[in-house]
Amino acid sequence: MNKIFAIILLCFSSSALSADATGSLTDALTRGLGVSNEQATGGLGSLFGLAKATLDSGQFSKLSSAVPGMGELLKAAPEVEAKTKSLGGLSSALGGYGEALQGASEVYAQFQSLGLDATAIPQYVDITNNYLNSSGGQSAVDLFTKGISSML
Repeated sequence: MNKIFAIILLCFSSSALSADATGSLTDALTRGLGVSNEQATGGLGSLFGLAKATLDSGQFSKLSSAVPGMGELLKAAPEVEAKTKSLGGLSSALGGYGEALQGASEVYAQFQSLGLDATAIPQYVDITNNYLNSSGGQSAVDLFTKGISSML
């Protein structure tokens, strides 16, 4: 009898973990970090926007398949002032490094406009990686990490 109870309990526990793992990414951020829905979606949009700018279209398409509503998240990224988006001659002089610096600078400015500071970024990345691992596997995590590598 105890074995049957243990098996039933194990089944319910696995179901609960599975349902939680497939829950909404924005919900995971709002619950886990105590941020608003606007901060969650805007921050995710900023990070995924950087990934989109960094990855080639095929890679970003694979990453997007692990995140339902990617288009809405990208639209939620806040606009930042043009001076933040452009580092002028420094960006072009540094080549790829300048583009990475520009992308990181833009994400920092976007987080700031959402009322979040830079210390929130690693927390967003950790929660997003956990979500991606459950929804798209390690390959999705690797693509996301590659896409935001200028932030790390």
